[in-house]
Amino acid sequence: MASASDRPHRGRSRVRHSRNRTACGVAALASIALLAGSPAQAHAAATSCRASAVRVSGPLGVSYEPVVANTSATPCATQAEQLAGAQSAGALTVTNPRASTESASGRLSASASIDGIGISGLVPVAVEHVSVTQVQSCTAGVSTASGSSSVAGLRIAGMLVLAGIEYVLGEASASGEACSAPSAAGGGGEAGMGSGTGTGSGSGPESGVLGGTAGARHAASRLALECQRRPLTLIDVLMRRNHVAVLGAAEERLIGRRVSITLLAGHRLVARAVVGSDGLFAASTPLPARRLRFTNAARYQASVGAARSQSLKLTRRMTFESIASRAGVLSIHGRVSLPLAQPIAPILIRRRLSCSSSVIVRRIRPSRNGTFAATLPVPPGTPAAVYVASTRVRQTARRRTTYPTFTLPRVVVLQ
Repeated sequence: MASASDRPHRGRSRVRHSRNRTACGVAALASIALLAGSPAQAHAAATSCRASAVRVSGPLGVSYEPVVANTSATPCATQAEQLAGAQSAGALTVTNPRASTESASGRLSASASIDGIGISGLVPVAVEHVSVTQVQSCTAGVSTASGSSSVAGLRIAGMLVLAGIEYVLGEASASGEACSAPSAAGGGGEAGMGSGTGTGSGSGPESGVLGGTAGARHAASRLALECQRRPLTLIDVLMRRNHVAVLGAAEERLIGRRVSITLLAGHRLVARAVVGSDGLFAASTPLPARRLRFTNAARYQASVGAARSQSLKLTRRMTFESIASRAGVLSIHGRVSLPLAQPIAPILIRRRLSCSSSVIVRRIRPSRNGTFAATLPVPPGTPAAVYVASTRVRQTARRRTTYPTFTLPRVVVLQ
């Protein structure tokens, strides 16, 4: 087991490699900036917190940072991001990276952890667990700092990596006047920026693309792009309880690249994500302003450099709330916004066969409140498939005329 040194540097655990070094070390460190000056100055200070499970930096800047909580750092906001399972980027593999920040009454905190780290090469480097936490709390009217860190199971036999590359494992920082931190949790509104991939973003168990083999997930991302004439696509943007979950796919040449998520109302960057080795990316961003949420202005677009995805509207008349496959059974849950047709029109669930053809696999009826659910067997020998549902609805309760509405096509890994 490795021991931790005590050189403070903003709560980071580092593994550094260069051509001029013959040894490397890992340290999980926690530090926090203490406020100086009079109480009046402290009260006016801004809050700040940020947590990152892993970051890879090279001469050209940050090249990989998949899980980040409160990307913008200032002001401190409550956010949690997690990516389940093993994730790889070049020579680095991390397992279950997690990052979280919290802004609560009298408390600012940040924490990050990884259950396993591996750096491949001629000689491997491995760490079983890294965790780091920083807390700024209000005690008797005074902001006090505390922190903890640990590194377990470090195994190093030396490794040759390009000069200047730095691996930051488990970064957490929190500073500011905790005594003036707001009591309400979360960044709220539009000011915050979300980042990352995983269950805290758009790729949770309900997304249809978490789990399965790497080959199946890769097949799912190819299907998502199959009928697009763009190098990247948004699969879905879905309003959750207190955030917007974003899920997308990109061409293989964009794997490892950072994706920017833009809210087209105001053309503001609201989140970032990294294209995974399977071609998928996911992110979480705060809900847009209430005045925008249910309008056509609430549209999102993904971009990598000059490449742009199509734009997707946040709210639609018909959505898949969850879609997932397990043990040969596909489970779908969705919602149709009221008013429904009178009498209630059936829902047709189709599986896409090609960009121009599909087959109806199930007919169901929604409940009176618009919710619907269906289970159906998965097609044998198929790693992934695309499903879409349709029905007819009324535009207003006073009209009897109906018009068709559809869910977005949803790709799902079949297990």
